[in-house]
Amino acid sequence: MTAVAPAVLSARDLRQSLRTARRAAHPAKRFVGLVTDVLPYVVIVGGLVVQSVRRLAELSGAQVGQTHAAGGAWLLVAGLVLLLAGALRVLGALGPVSAGRPMLTWVLSTPVDRRGLLSTRFSAGALGSAVPGAALFTAVALTDHLPVALVAWSAVLGALVGVAMYAAMVLLEAGGQAERVSRRGSAALAGVAVLLALIPVSAPLTGWRPDVPPAEPLLYVGVPLVAVVAAAVLVSAHRALGRLSRGVLGAGGDLTMVTVTSVAWMDLSLLTGTLEFRRLRRIATVRSRRGGGRGVSVLLWSELRRLVRMPGAVAGWVALALVPYAAKVVVSSTWVLPLQLVAGALAVSRLTAGLRAINGRTGLRRMLPFGDRALRLLHCVVPVVAALVWAGATVPAVVVALDADRATAAFLLLAVAATAGAGAMRSAIRPPLVYDVPTVSSPFGDLPIGLIQQVLRGPDLVVGLALLALAGLPPVALAVVAVAALLGTVLTRSK
Repeated sequence: MTAVAPAVLSARDLRQSLRTARRAAHPAKRFVGLVTDVLPYVVIVGGLVVQSVRRLAELSGAQVGQTHAAGGAWLLVAGLVLLLAGALRVLGALGPVSAGRPMLTWVLSTPVDRRGLLSTRFSAGALGSAVPGAALFTAVALTDHLPVALVAWSAVLGALVGVAMYAAMVLLEAGGQAERVSRRGSAALAGVAVLLALIPVSAPLTGWRPDVPPAEPLLYVGVPLVAVVAAAVLVSAHRALGRLSRGVLGAGGDLTMVTVTSVAWMDLSLLTGTLEFRRLRRIATVRSRRGGGRGVSVLLWSELRRLVRMPGAVAGWVALALVPYAAKVVVSSTWVLPLQLVAGALAVSRLTAGLRAINGRTGLRRMLPFGDRALRLLHCVVPVVAALVWAGATVPAVVVALDADRATAAFLLLAVAATAGAGAMRSAIRPPLVYDVPTVSSPFGDLPIGLIQQVLRGPDLVVGLALLALAGLPPVALAVVAVAALLGTVLTRSK
């Protein structure tokens, strides 16, 4: 009697079996149910964002398409390139094709054709990349007041760029090079965005008036070229699905799970900690070096060494200095100072890693021969100096926009530096979240006001001072309030 080997399920049969099991276990999680649950929130939030931007543009008196057409167009292109750099970095970190632990353990360990099993997920990812790409390019085209025909071409180009980026990252993921290439590629694109932003910003200094970028020939030439590239890369990426290992697929799934958990718990420290762990694991080895000096000088030397090990944070700190000068080109003078305050806080927050480390680790503070307040003051030196330097480099934009004298310029310098330092350090010394907080009933459900207040610790101070500046508070009073907030932040006890 001959034994018959059991038939191996095909990838299509296995996908159908998994789909049937999910529908039986979760009847509500069907496509129509997901659309009815998610679409209203997308429409409501999107409408609020669009109307808010339009209202702010009306209040600011900005006339980008009329008075500063060339400068606004170049800044739009720079912003578009910067967003593409961020998308490339996210694709490399999360993995364009990823899988969770159950999928890795029970499905991908079987002898089923892996390419056939992942083809549906790959197609969904390509479609999901085309939609935001088309939306992004369409938004840029509408903001630049292009004709309807060019807006349609822009949407097609955005969709093709999104698909091409997604397929290229899948192809690199199969070779184990996705994260490294995305990291370097995003840095290169960010550098290109900074150079594009420098064109309108440096125009008053050089005397050169840049023309509006030629959108029509770029679109008519770019769409066919990108279509050919996207088709070729898409076919190659589909063929490479079978080479995706379980380790590569699982790395992106873990980070995705951490991201979802961080958003659900409103605590981004989980995500930042995971990203820092991945960065240190990528470095793998370091060369130890004895610190210079003794006592206080050792800690200061360590903070400076930390900046050397974080070139991306320093580059972001420098790049954000362009924001006030770009704002002077495209918006009215009323908005330059508020935007400068927000950009300063974002820039300095990139340089508070030491303060975050010393504030969140009680055991580390106990190991050092200093008190909590002394450690706080020592680790505030780098953010405060960075805020002063950044404010000194960007205050001329506000002085020119407001036509201020020297005394007012000095108070503006103090206000910007104190606001940037206070906002960044207030976020860095934020204690762990406490979820046992009272809630307030509203038409949208119970709102945890106490939890929202904890999450917004730091940004609340910056936004409040920016609103005061927008309301016309004199620079002297704004400087006094900002310095008081800075001193209160620095002298706060560690928890």
